[in-house]
Amino acid sequence: MEYVFTATETGTPSGNEAEAKALLHMLDATEDGIELFAVDCFNDVTGMDNPCFVLHDAQSKAEKNISPAKLGRYLVTLLENHLSEFSQFFDSLTLFVGGVSKTVLQNPELVEFGFHDIEECKKRKNGIDDNLLSEDNINDFLSKVHFVIFRENREDYIKPLVRTSAPIMPDSKKLKRIFTEIRDKQSALKNRAGIAGKRITHPDRVIDLGRVVKRRDIELLVIQRILNRDFLRDDTPKSFIH
Repeated sequence: MEYVFTATETGTPSGNEAEAKALLHMLDATEDGIELFAVDCFNDVTGMDNPCFVLHDAQSKAEKNISPAKLGRYLVTLLENHLSEFSQFFDSLTLFVGGVSKTVLQNPELVEFGFHDIEECKKRKNGIDDNLLSEDNINDFLSKVHFVIFRENREDYIKPLVRTSAPIMPDSKKLKRIFTEIRDKQSALKNRAGIAGKRITHPDRVIDLGRVVKRRDIELLVIQRILNRDFLRDDTPKSFIH
């Protein structure tokens, strides 16, 4: 059993923000047991438990007003992981997007939903073996994919991590600065030397590639920033020093 990493992407401002929101969305899902995040390895971001036996894979697209065809196209990397030799490790598959066109949803108020159009994925199979693109495999994949529309405000991704009462909740400006600090750390990991062509035989070997951030380090950063409040003078946690 072996997993081969494909080409990594160069970060963009909108893309980096989208990926940070995807990470923080998963971090808030405490019931999933996510303790580690692999950045730009299996996908844009992949949440993992400590032994790396359970992976929560996420692809993110900052684009808004995405059509059904594009949604299908953006599922490709999730589909590749679902059909890879590491398929048994991928417990959840999520596509985060900035927004979808009116033709996608009957209820435009939904921010999380499922999807059953895979035609563009079939056209853009990116080397996936034809034998794996059976109707059963596609239907199984679609039943597992979850779609999430990003919240617009950065501070909405930090508030759940603060877990404090409203009277002492930091103001919006300070919450945004915490988000920016986490985003910049994630971007720095993404921009390290490429890993295209590297092979691993178990998900935990991804840690050796230097693109993993720990949940506890993110939570520690938030706690320090909330307690100390002084963003200019306070020390940054060692794990967040590039």
